[in-house]
Amino acid sequence: MTTTLRTKPTRMLALGGSGLTDGFRLLGFEVFADPAIKEVEQLVESLLPDQERAWLVIESGIAEACAEPLRRLREETSGIVISEVPPLNAPEEFHSQVERQVTSLLGQFTPDADHG
Repeated sequence: MTTTLRTKPTRMLALGGSGLTDGFRLLGFEVFADPAIKEVEQLVESLLPDQERAWLVIESGIAEACAEPLRRLREETSGIVISEVPPLNAPEEFHSQVERQVTSLLGQFTPDADHG
């Protein structure tokens, strides 16, 4: 006799401006349009104890404002993927956490005219 383990499906959550989240809603994400910081903190806290699987897509400005709860989520869970995305109206202003860490270690990269 074989036992089949049933796991809960991965939750897909999108947090950001209403224009951005409309697109994610069409893809089947749970969306939180223009969320207040407190709402984001409560959502993150609700994900911590369950150890559920989730994909959290979060607009970069909201991620920066909620850095501490997101840090806890990254450190205390293994089944949650956090993807930062730029604001819909300003994609060129996007700087991910990884980019910020690399820049702090190596300095700002400026393309050389000979290699650009």
